[in-house]
Amino acid sequence: MNTTQVLKLINTLAAVFILAFLVKKSLPINVEEHQQYKNTLNQQKEIDVILNQDILKSRSDILTYYDQFFKHLYQIKNTQNKLKSIPTFINHDGRK
Repeated sequence: MNTTQVLKLINTLAAVFILAFLVKKSLPINVEEHQQYKNTLNQQKEIDVILNQDILKSRSDILTYYDQFFKHLYQIKNTQNKLKSIPTFINHDGRK
């Protein structure tokens, strides 16, 4: 084998590895898993807004009972626990 053939072989192998890498990266994500995680994030935001409203109401003595306040704290804790399980389509660098 001369140097030209070796270079062609190296270039071909490099192209195959690059192509395999790009194909792996372009595979579609699990749409159902993505949607579920997105819904949980949106739920977390909604509960956070409601909890902030409850806090402001309690400071102004508008909130007369605190049952809803504790309910929203419990809901936030639940959604945070759900969000701890990061979807599989997020690579390890994004999980840090």
